[in-house]
Amino acid sequence: MSAVRHIILIGMKSSGKTTAGRLVACRLEIPFVDLDAEIERIHEERTHQHLRFRDIFRIHGHEYFNALEAAALCALADKPTDFLLAAGGSTPINHPTLLPNLGTVIFLDIDEKVLLPRIVAGGIPPFFPYPDDPERSLHTLLDARRPVYKGMAHAIIPIASESPDVVADRVIEKLTSWGQ
Repeated sequence: MSAVRHIILIGMKSSGKTTAGRLVACRLEIPFVDLDAEIERIHEERTHQHLRFRDIFRIHGHEYFNALEAAALCALADKPTDFLLAAGGSTPINHPTLLPNLGTVIFLDIDEKVLLPRIVAGGIPPFFPYPDDPERSLHTLLDARRPVYKGMAHAIIPIASESPDVVADRVIEKLTSWGQ
């Protein structure tokens, strides 16, 4: 029997973690896990209240959200089965020791010029430090987050404007080169 595979995709919001992650999981025939959905599930189990992850954060605050995120990561760490996890954009910042110990961490490092239109397509996110200057906000966030992402990643997949299929192929190629 082969070793259990826990694969974690990290990167900024809209970097393709969920879209490419679903493709990779399907091709590898392992379950796909979205951390935001796990946070929603745990919150609902505890409160019997269904809220989207954004609303959980907005209503209950960062500390509560962070505790749910940690609980979800700890529950996943105990899974004796394979999975691919799409982590939240701030998960590596909030849990720098949990993720690398959970499994193989792959950073989807998307070009800033490709990323900005994807992010702002849904409106200016509340976590942007300069709401009137989305470009500056993204640049500031990337300057702070990229070193953390790179520091915990077992592999970095640079992305320009490739399709999710190509990104998924690159992730699988990297995993295959390691014998996973």
